[in-house]
Amino acid sequence: MDINGLKGRIAEALVEGILRRAGYQVAMAGRESQAQRLLKVGHDEYLPDFLVWKTIEQSDHAWPSYRVAEVEVKYRSNLAHYLQQRFSAEFSEVVTRWPELYFIFVTDNPEPGRSCFQAVAVPAATGQDPVTTVDLHALERLDIHRKTVEEYENLVRMIFPVLGSSREAPRRPSVRVGATSAPIQLAR
Repeated sequence: MDINGLKGRIAEALVEGILRRAGYQVAMAGRESQAQRLLKVGHDEYLPDFLVWKTIEQSDHAWPSYRVAEVEVKYRSNLAHYLQQRFSAEFSEVVTRWPELYFIFVTDNPEPGRSCFQAVAVPAATGQDPVTTVDLHALERLDIHRKTVEEYENLVRMIFPVLGSSREAPRRPSVRVGATSAPIQLAR
């Protein structure tokens, strides 16, 4: 089983939840989506995972305006290593075609004092060497509250250790169910 692939899919679901809680409408757009498989543009055409939009507050007399962004989600257990070794090549590939792209990284091993959800905004990072991340709630343009991110960090800390890593087998549950175990009583 590909544990890191599973963690990547869970990371996408968690980021989607954060974005929805922040008031965004979220549409899957990436290569993993069913629509992209049907409408494939090119051989290795890159598409971000999500297209997100949110109404911007305005007066009652104006047409609604929207904040629109593209979001790529990646799970990385060792985010610092990934950013130093591999990210710049991926970043340079997509920066010209997706100028409003946000990379959101989910890690179960953040550096001390850092969030499990970190981001790179392409417009802010252009020309930066090396590219650095900011905690997701610190990206003012996305308007995501720290409390929301903290709630989802708790999920990362609960779910990902149970899955283990790709180098080790997942931990087995400590509860035994079977003929030799005592009956389980359910609370009403």
